[in-house]
Amino acid sequence: MKRFMVMVVLAACGGNGAGPASESEVRDGCQKICTRDVACLEEGETETVEGCVAECRDDFDGWPRSDAFGDLAECIGDLTCEGREETCLGQISRLPIHDEWEDACRANLLGCAESGISEEACTLEGDDDASLIRLISEPIMEEMIECTNAADCAARLGCVEAVVERNGIDL
Repeated sequence: MKRFMVMVVLAACGGNGAGPASESEVRDGCQKICTRDVACLEEGETETVEGCVAECRDDFDGWPRSDAFGDLAECIGDLTCEGREETCLGQISRLPIHDEWEDACRANLLGCAESGISEEACTLEGDDDASLIRLISEPIMEEMIECTNAADCAARLGCVEAVVERNGIDL
């Protein structure tokens, strides 16, 4: 589904900060994405820009990086209908907080048999979920890193899942 692809693709570089995108940044970015999305609907599909923007805003309320969201939305908005949104994934910037995540993830999550955590989820390279993790704002990443210090695997994984869920992030 197109909405899922937009969620997976929303990660980029540039901008003005690794904190959460403001409400207006999310609104403006969603407007660009949805204008393209609606213009590129296949025959028989119906969606309004307004409906798409409302859904997009709900999906990205309070958690994506300010320095990434607008640039990615611009990239997606500039694609032709034949263009693949995945091409915008190459614009994701890695921040120092991602190095901290990689170290903590490798040390404290990769060995958890029940985790289902992939090497890519730790390195933030190679798959769409990894790209999406790079979009998460720095304060939320800090919470996720702190979770990796919990006493055992179950507590670590439960904590990371709770942070992701509490912030409305669909990984």
